[in-house]
Amino acid sequence: MLPLIKVNIVNKVLYIVNLLAAVGIIIAFSILPPGNKTISSREARKDCVTKKENPRRDYSYYAKAINYRHLFIPLIEETPILEPLLQPEPKQEPVIVIAPPSPLPNLQPPEPIKPTEPPKIPLSGKASSLNLIGIIGDEKEKVAVIQDKRLGREYLLKQGDLIQGIIIKEVCEDRVILWCENEQLELQM
Repeated sequence: MLPLIKVNIVNKVLYIVNLLAAVGIIIAFSILPPGNKTISSREARKDCVTKKENPRRDYSYYAKAINYRHLFIPLIEETPILEPLLQPEPKQEPVIVIAPPSPLPNLQPPEPIKPTEPPKIPLSGKASSLNLIGIIGDEKEKVAVIQDKRLGREYLLKQGDLIQGIIIKEVCEDRVILWCENEQLELQM
């Protein structure tokens, strides 16, 4: 359902808009001084073509400004800032200080740093975030569906595949045998 439009209000608004437009036109014409004639665009173009206020100048006129102005210094600053930079620094004679020789301490080579092996994490710790969800496939090739709870991802792995540095040694019907660094672990469903 459309809202009803009151005609009286619309007429009053249009009357005010027309009145403002008329006042604007009167003000615009009263600002123009008397005796001004309007010029067509063709006459205006002729005036622009015939009047040349900026004649071409020789390169020497511009060369003076180019040679004077430093390109990388703002125009606000004057050249006195550059004068200290352009003046050569006074030469100073080098000062040589001779210190008496000091006795060398009895230096011995440092002991070599023995590499420490990182702590060995048992296979049960590495595989703690792994969970066997299921086994799919046939007698020839079985695939284990293993979930990594830490990463929130599932993997399809077969015999010989790697997960977190752990080798899938064997995929059986109800379990998977994992092997890592001479340790063996079974994941069961």
